[in-house]
Amino acid sequence: MDVGSDSAAAWVYPAAMPRSGGFGQARPEELLGVRLSAAGQRSTWMRLPSDSMGSVLDATELPRRIARLLRLLGGMVPTPDMSWGLVWGSFPQ
Repeated sequence: MDVGSDSAAAWVYPAAMPRSGGFGQARPEELLGVRLSAAGQRSTWMRLPSDSMGSVLDATELPRRIARLLRLLGGMVPTPDMSWGLVWGSFPQ
């Protein structure tokens, strides 16, 4: 794991999993990192499962993946009494 911090944030990046695999073989999802800013912003990102054609976006699994990431973020530190928002981003590889 790559763990670090500075005056603005603390972060952890798990060791990269090998992305090898032959044609037609699926690769599992992968947690890519977690970050907590000094202001309390929490972020996490993951790579979706993929195959030789690219990422696999499974509509039935996506809510479960998002819920797991939200539980991870929610368990990091108590939420202060302040407004909060949820942002979702999807980036092609």
